[in-house]
Amino acid sequence: MGELSIAIKNNETVIETLNSAIGNKANKADLASVATSGKYSDLLDKPEIPSIEGLATESYIDEKLDDKMDNIEITPKDEGKFLIIQGGKVALVSIPNITEEVF
Repeated sequence: MGELSIAIKNNETVIETLNSAIGNKANKADLASVATSGKYSDLLDKPEIPSIEGLATESYIDEKLDDKMDNIEITPKDEGKFLIIQGGKVALVSIPNITEEVF
């Protein structure tokens, strides 16, 4: 260890680098409380989180999607192509790398 400390003392580049790093270090006293506590309650000027009242719930969305899927007919055609019929609308959809074994 003695040799290492002598080598560092005799190397101006190491000394300058260490002094620069120490000089750029923030003083704990200058930091906001949240910087050292990590607590949200220590945060100043907290953003206002909007209410979710009136937005669709997950169960509402799931129910609506289930209703839509009940009225859909999917018929595999050629490899990767499917005929989709819903409410009188017809579409031929191509989905690469999917075969009728999925259904």
